[in-house]
Amino acid sequence: MSNVLDNIPDTLKQKLHEGNVIPFVGAGVSMAVEEKNPKRRLFPSWKEAINEGKDFLKREGRSDYAHKVELLINSDPPQLLEAAQVIYDSPSWIQYLTKVFDPSFKKVDSRTLELAKTVWDIGQNFIITTNFDRVLQKACPQSDDYKWCSRQTNLILDAHRQTDRRVVWHLHGYVDDPKDIVFARSQYEDFYEKGLFKSALKSLDSLLIVKSFLFVGFSLNDEYFRKRLEYINQIFGRNGQRHFILLPKNEIDGLDLGDYIDIIPFDGIGLPLLNKMKELAAYVDVRESPITLKTAAKKKRLFLSFGVVGACIVIVFFLFNTFAWQNRGSDPAPSATENLIPTEQNKETDVRAPVNLAGSTPNNIGDASNEPRIVLENKSKNKSDAIRPKISDPEKVGDEEAILRLRQLRESDPARALEEANKILKRDRNNGKMKKFRNEVSEELKAAREN
Repeated sequence: MSNVLDNIPDTLKQKLHEGNVIPFVGAGVSMAVEEKNPKRRLFPSWKEAINEGKDFLKREGRSDYAHKVELLINSDPPQLLEAAQVIYDSPSWIQYLTKVFDPSFKKVDSRTLELAKTVWDIGQNFIITTNFDRVLQKACPQSDDYKWCSRQTNLILDAHRQTDRRVVWHLHGYVDDPKDIVFARSQYEDFYEKGLFKSALKSLDSLLIVKSFLFVGFSLNDEYFRKRLEYINQIFGRNGQRHFILLPKNEIDGLDLGDYIDIIPFDGIGLPLLNKMKELAAYVDVRESPITLKTAAKKKRLFLSFGVVGACIVIVFFLFNTFAWQNRGSDPAPSATENLIPTEQNKETDVRAPVNLAGSTPNNIGDASNEPRIVLENKSKNKSDAIRPKISDPEKVGDEEAILRLRQLRESDPARALEEANKILKRDRNNGKMKKFRNEVSEELKAAREN
């Protein structure tokens, strides 16, 4: 006799916390997914899928197959597995499988995937399902980590212990691999009774022995799977694992699932089931989830990568600017104002004092063959100073700057300053300021000779 629980037992809470519960998902989870406009369920129930197969065969011009399906559906009791066999044997089987179980998700209301997402919250990195569709893939928190398997026995037993993947075992096959689909009577017999897939079946038995299953959206009406559960229970009895099933209250009366399965009731399909799943998920220790740890590690590596790239950019920028600065010289080129205004330092060292006579000495001032040109140069011989315009070039040096330079030259060599002023006046006789400066220097030199 099944045990109907008043609340979530401590045993299940502990198993959830330790990661010893495997969600087993049935059609009810996929049936919760809806499209927005028009609002309708994306996936049918098992009986609806058979009826849809009948209509699909009619539209495809397979009326003989459609008629057989209709007779089997309307028999008493309905023979749905036999009707499924007719659909599977028809030439339109693959097209039917794609249309019914692999529809587009473009119009899906993302909110209706919440139940499937909560299944991942409980399963963390391993889920078993009898569904063929992609609902669990679409609901997977990290789709890049998602992997499915059906008959790959090398993955199945290790899947629930993997730390780098979220794995869904599609027990009855997956839409991407139609040859492994368990849909009709003959396929159920091949899988569960004839031993054609012994390795997969043994993997299922092993998990039923060491883990507790939580059945969600799965009514256990599947006679073949139910027999497998009973077989495991007969072997281990009370020493075996207890399993749990979520069922609406209106489906519990008179139901006997065996004393090895505890029933967790909820008020109805929809929000009550979602709330009950969230209540169960709250007991899962996500801090110890391998997938959660892997995701955190990925984020950490990504953060460190951005940090390294940023540091490299800063270093390259610094080296580039240092190299460019060295090519320009150890100091930036001084401005005209910096060259002309004396400082306490250049008064003593004459670093910026404009006295280089461009190849002449005081002994050859009047030598016409080597006419001097006054150029302001820094004693560091920067290239930027060497190209400064000459005082006596009226096209490049303005009146104000020429007079300013000559006044500075006047302090060290008044005769030379007078000579340069005369050269400028030869080109520009109407330069009043320069005439005034020349007269001042002439008077100064005359007074010096008299003394």
